[in-house]
Amino acid sequence: MDIQVSEQVIRIHVIKMNGRLDAFSVKALRSKLDELTRQGGIHFVLDLADVSFMDSAGLAAMVSLLRQVQPLGGTVKLVRATEANANRVLTLTKMDRAFPIFDNSAAALAVV
Repeated sequence: MDIQVSEQVIRIHVIKMNGRLDAFSVKALRSKLDELTRQGGIHFVLDLADVSFMDSAGLAAMVSLLRQVQPLGGTVKLVRATEANANRVLTLTKMDRAFPIFDNSAAALAVV
């Protein structure tokens, strides 16, 4: 009998945001995501739990990340915002179907 063991380590970046994710603040998020993807990051958890408001600019940044990492085998998971207003844009645009959404970071990290 031949037994082979290999270990695979998956690096997942958890990005926790707070406040508003809108046209005025999204540049900082895009900059951080660009930096992490340039360093080879392809797996992300975007923690929106403390995001109070999100507009289409915030959504566009998340969709852009998803389109960038999916062809490389990457993933983008979201943590549900506690504020209903922040979740509303995901529901209205049906993006809640494009992203797996979890109640907290631990739950998102538990699913490989």
